[in-house]
Amino acid sequence: MNDFTRRSLIYGTATLAAAGLLAGVQRIGLSAFAGDSDAEDDPGPVKIMKFADDGAPFGNTLRAGSAQEESRVEKAAHSSAV
Repeated sequence: MNDFTRRSLIYGTATLAAAGLLAGVQRIGLSAFAGDSDAEDDPGPVKIMKFADDGAPFGNTLRAGSAQEESRVEKAAHSSAV
């Protein structure tokens, strides 16, 4: 076996091994992300407190947990402002 063929075999094997390792790591990494949450898992609105520099409560803001909840909170805020 000449030197070029041996080098091609080594590089080809290393490339295939690296591609397999990358595919495995990518699969594990992608499975670590959470999937879509169900409607009953929605945390709902969250109240965010604002504080002054001295630590006294300054006010609060109501933020939604999801896009559907966001639109519901905005409608409720708009109807209460009218």
